[in-house]
Amino acid sequence: MTVTDKAEHSERTSVTLPVSNEPIKIAVVPESATLKPELPMRIFIVTTYPDGTPAKCKFEVTGRGTGDEGREFTAKGETDAVGIGEVIVKLKAAELPKGERRIGRFGGFGAPAPLVRRRPAGIFPEFVSPDEPSLPIMVTVTALDEKGNRSQIQRTLPLSASDESVLLRVDKSIAKVGDNLRLDIFTSSPVPRHSSPVFVDAIVNRQTVLTKTVDLQNGRGSLSLPLTPE
Repeated sequence: MTVTDKAEHSERTSVTLPVSNEPIKIAVVPESATLKPELPMRIFIVTTYPDGTPAKCKFEVTGRGTGDEGREFTAKGETDAVGIGEVIVKLKAAELPKGERRIGRFGGFGAPAPLVRRRPAGIFPEFVSPDEPSLPIMVTVTALDEKGNRSQIQRTLPLSASDESVLLRVDKSIAKVGDNLRLDIFTSSPVPRHSSPVFVDAIVNRQTVLTKTVDLQNGRGSLSLPLTPE
């Protein structure tokens, strides 16, 4: 906008305004790059207004797979004052189409399957098998704020079709020296195991600095890890 007075002196100013076709922006962030069957999976929902400010909303999450009802779910929740909320879902194992081979955590032939690092989904990076089979889950999220603004998005998330699943969950997104980091470990397997050990490595600068053994009971276990300067 330009304003000119009688002396032909002009002043100009401009204002940048966000333009959006949606009143609320919705982001879907699963806690793992691949949803794990038979485990309690957290799906985080982030809601913001087009200008970036948090939007406190009520939301509903629905998911539908490509077949049985075991991979259909509906969950409701609310985002808080900073626009973050979560729901927990538990899905049945996916069935691969005929002709595709289901593999376990050890590749199906006794030799460990290769692991590669995948870009983090949300906060934490995850090491997954490049051959891990998966099937798509279509997730729909509908958000409604206190003013009646409503938005909806759809996202496709992969559901692992491996026989066995492992999920590592931490209680802090950012930790500092002196903190105690709580690790919760969840596993699922077609063969019930009442007790089994897992090994947890702490790696700093690509070097293993600590190894712990956790005895799982019915596929569940936890570990408290003190964070020292070393």
